[in-house]
Amino acid sequence: MDPMGMYAFAFFISLIVLLGIFFLMREVMCWYWKVNVMVKLLQDIDSKLTPPPATNMKDLLNTLK
Repeated sequence: MDPMGMYAFAFFISLIVLLGIFFLMREVMCWYWKVNVMVKLLQDIDSKLTPPPATNMKDLLNTLK
């Protein structure tokens, strides 16, 4: 194997390892800071704040009052 091929192989292996470490650390940080829990709570709050869609004109006018 020529030196250039070895460097390319080492580069791609290093890139794969670094990406694996990045995604592993990202999961740990999201777990530690409870990001997933905060997103779920914010989605629940948002769903409770948005009014249900009006099905006819009478409902639409009642929501505007």
